[in-house]
Amino acid sequence: MRQQWKELEDTTTEKGDRLYDANRHVLYEQSVDDIDGWIKDIESQIVTEDVGHDLTTVNLLVQKQNILEVSHCFGVTLGLSLLI
Repeated sequence: MRQQWKELEDTTTEKGDRLYDANRHVLYEQSVDDIDGWIKDIESQIVTEDVGHDLTTVNLLVQKQNILEVSHCFGVTLGLSLLI
């Protein structure tokens, strides 16, 4: 009886470990997909022919650039967190 109980505990622990690993893998893939979408969004924002023709449009482009830079820092941080 003790041997069977030990086998049940071992099997349960092994299955728990496999479920944990599978869940981490799914979370990793979701994070990678999120980062991929973020990169595509940033690329679409970067590709623009607009260089600004007056002070207002130049200021708007500078604000947009600042937002992209902050977003880039966030993306780098998020990407590094996946390596851990």
